[in-house]
Amino acid sequence: LKPFSGKQLGRFSVQRNAHLVWPMTPLAPWRRRCLLVALLALCFQGRRPRPEGFAAIVVPSRTMSAVRICIRRGNIACYAAADPQEKTPLSESQASGASPESEQLSPELRRGPDGTLQVENQGEPDMSRAMFARASVFLPFLGYGFLLNALWTAESNPLYRSKVQSAIVGAVPRGGLRVLEVGIGSAPNLEFYPSGTTLVGFDASLPSSDERREAEARARQQGVQLTWRRGDVARLPFEAGTFDAVVMTKVLCSVGDPQAALREVSRILVPGGRLGYVEHVAADPGSFLEVQQQLLDPLQQAIAGNCHLHRDTDGLIRESVPALFNRIETAERYQVWQMWPIAQQAAGVLTK
Repeated sequence: LKPFSGKQLGRFSVQRNAHLVWPMTPLAPWRRRCLLVALLALCFQGRRPRPEGFAAIVVPSRTMSAVRICIRRGNIACYAAADPQEKTPLSESQASGASPESEQLSPELRRGPDGTLQVENQGEPDMSRAMFARASVFLPFLGYGFLLNALWTAESNPLYRSKVQSAIVGAVPRGGLRVLEVGIGSAPNLEFYPSGTTLVGFDASLPSSDERREAEARARQQGVQLTWRRGDVARLPFEAGTFDAVVMTKVLCSVGDPQAALREVSRILVPGGRLGYVEHVAADPGSFLEVQQQLLDPLQQAIAGNCHLHRDTDGLIRESVPALFNRIETAERYQVWQMWPIAQQAAGVLTK
């Protein structure tokens, strides 16, 4: 942390003597654990020479008086400091926990104008380069996280939305039908259902209660009766022949057994019932996109909930005819490059 003159950067107060104070509301226990683990992982990364001196972070709150993480001669010490409201500060040996041989590098606690504890360094070592080198290892993961966020927002792409609409309209051609939407999320596809539809939103992880209430309000405006169920698509908690139609969007990419999921969908459909689907699938063999999918597939599965980039989902769907479904009404492959690396997609409608 390179020393700065006093500045205010949003909620962060950056002051001289290489310390950072973040005033905040009390942290939940799991947030405190995440903070400590992240900072420790950052400091332990690599075996680069550690500069002498230290950096410190003070986090005052009601649930945790203060936490300081000091880098001192390549070692790390974590401990709770005195309550910021106490009038008597800690002694130098108590605050730093330093051994006698490193006493000359021990920090001192002092109280700032705002009442928070501050750590003052003896000397001002320039640690910005070393900290950046340690943090650089996380940049690829951070970049891929931004990519996944871009994919989430890219679902408003007109081509993708038109394929979702076609799949729903093909599976639910009129109102008054009982419909199960698997992988409903926060119900972004309500606008495509005809009035009079009885819709059950099914997902392995349902949205928050506020999001569900908001979706139910939108459904009432559409004339759709919306209820929610949580569970595993490979073991649907419904009787055989319960639904007239099933809709799935980007579901079979992440389930552990897609064949079992298709069997369950066929079981709960009435004879003549329809399945409408939109899935991202494996790219054409030999294409550059296929190479990219194969390279990124392990990382995608690790950080995106077992999502497989290179799964031949449309092939599995074709093979389900005639064993599970009588015929394919429509089927197409297309590409939405705004949603790379899940640019290769497939959509269609099947009849049981």
